[in-house]
Formats: sequence, C-alpha cells, structure tokens
Amino acid sequence: MTDYTIPKFKAYSSTFFTFSEVRKKVLNLENKSAKTSNQSCINMKKFIQTLIMEARQLVE
Repeated sequence: MTDYTIPKFKAYSSTFFTFSEVRKKVLNLENKSAKTSNQSCINMKKFIQTLIMEARQLVE
C-alpha cells in the first residue's frame, strides 16, 4: 500500500488502532529493508469493542 489517504484505511485504522501503532506499522512497511521489530502491541479491548460496534451498524 502506498497511498495512506484512502478513506477506508483512514477510517478503520484510526477506529480500530491507536495512532502510534498505525504509524509504527506504516514506517515498518515503508522501510522494508531496515531491520525493525515486527512486534506490535494492540489494545484488544478497543479492537473488539469497535468490531462489535461496526458489526451492529452493518446489521441495522
């Protein structure tokens, strides 16, 4: 992915994840050749709550 201004990416990345984690992952993807840590720490509670909220909106 080279265009991070795609509306779906912007909406879901900021909804499901913290900005700092998204930024780390974007930097890792841009620096493929650089040796970086692939470990990510996501907020599972926020992710699951947001997933449930999004699923409810789709059902309605």
